[in-house]
Amino acid sequence: MPTTFEEVYTQFLTKIIDYDFITMTQDEKAILMNTKFKSALAKFKAKKRNIEADYVLNTFNRELDDLEIEAIACWLLYEWITPKVNNVEMFEHRLNTKEFQGFSEANHLKEMQQIRKDAEGEAFYWGNQIKNTPPSNE
Repeated sequence: MPTTFEEVYTQFLTKIIDYDFITMTQDEKAILMNTKFKSALAKFKAKKRNIEADYVLNTFNRELDDLEIEAIACWLLYEWITPKVNNVEMFEHRLNTKEFQGFSEANHLKEMQQIRKDAEGEAFYWGNQIKNTPPSNE
């Protein structure tokens, strides 16, 4: 049975705490996740792994293994945090260095940059683990 997008989304949501998700409608969540999902799959290089996404049925062309789901979820995390980091980085340019260092967003930015770096590293790690496992017979 093909893996659904929801299974990957669920794995992604275990990695974040975002109160904005609580206030979003289902349609807003779907739009947000679909745009991030496409970017995450491109970075995951799904085509090279014979993984195709059906955006009408919200499923993949096959059942994904746990490593594949984890790697895609990590790329989703990377896609989710990047705009937040970019937003704070843009704010940094409006303040001089001393003002920005005293501003709480400066510390928040460092934390978000570390989360993004960790997510990217973890996504590459899980992607490399997939290369080292024998292909499934599906």
